[in-house]
Amino acid sequence: MKHRRLLALTANVMDGLVDSLVLALPSRLARYLGLLPNPVQLLPGAVGAVAPFGMGPVALILDSQDVYTVDLPLPRGVGVDPWRQAAMLAHRYMPLKPELLAWDVVTVREGKDVVAQVSMVRRSVLAAARELAGRKAVAVTTAGLSPQPQFLRLDPVRLRRRAGRLLTLLAVAVFMLPVPPLLVVWTLDQQTAHMEQKLKILADDVKTVRALRNRLELLDKVLARSGGALTQPSRRALLDEVARDLPDAAWLQDFTLRADGMVLQVQGMEPEAVRARFQEDPLFTDVRVEPPTQPSAPFSLTFSVAQGKRAANDDGKGKQ
Repeated sequence: MKHRRLLALTANVMDGLVDSLVLALPSRLARYLGLLPNPVQLLPGAVGAVAPFGMGPVALILDSQDVYTVDLPLPRGVGVDPWRQAAMLAHRYMPLKPELLAWDVVTVREGKDVVAQVSMVRRSVLAAARELAGRKAVAVTTAGLSPQPQFLRLDPVRLRRRAGRLLTLLAVAVFMLPVPPLLVVWTLDQQTAHMEQKLKILADDVKTVRALRNRLELLDKVLARSGGALTQPSRRALLDEVARDLPDAAWLQDFTLRADGMVLQVQGMEPEAVRARFQEDPLFTDVRVEPPTQPSAPFSLTFSVAQGKRAANDDGKGKQ
């Protein structure tokens, strides 16, 4: 009895696991894995089937004429064994030899009471049904919505097959579960490497643009200086222009050539008259006169050279 109870507990646990997988997986996948057998209705006496078996495992559904069911009220309490209660009262509903019958116990709750439904079928009918389906038969039960009996519940061959199938699925799940995270990690790694390569190329482009910008600024400064030097008249032409604008009554005692213009030391004439002649020349701008400190001392004439202007002597038109 203890051996039968342990087998029943093991069978219930495995059936519960299989039912959970069947609910979680799609029907086609569950049938492909052999977890959801195809139901096949048998004729009375298991002499044949209503429809062909087809491919895959099948669940044989016995005719209601071949199955006899008795309700056995169970006493209240924890740890009541319905199989033991059914075996103790077997002489009431099995007046013939018990070894000629195969039976199964299903526990259902009716209100506050617990009832054990004991279903019985002749072993000859059960053997005929199994011989009819061969190795495809994984279950022999009855039709109905409520929990139905499973006459192969304690069959060692069925238990070994179901345990092997569950272990195979568990092994496949153990090996397949790490695959999606590894695939995600590999994809992220590839995307990170691609982004790093793009960032490196972008950084090189930024460095190149900065170098070109610095070079452009340097060339702009050089061009500005060169342009200013090209537009400025030469020193010889500048001196020739000063000699042309200086009146005959005045003479030049000294001069200083600076970057922003010239400073002349002139003597011998009124400063305003000299300044007026230099102001008339478009080459000179910002002409200023500093009066002498003494009556006989020279005065200072300061002026700037206009940008972009050329002396008349630069073009060969000045006086010799």
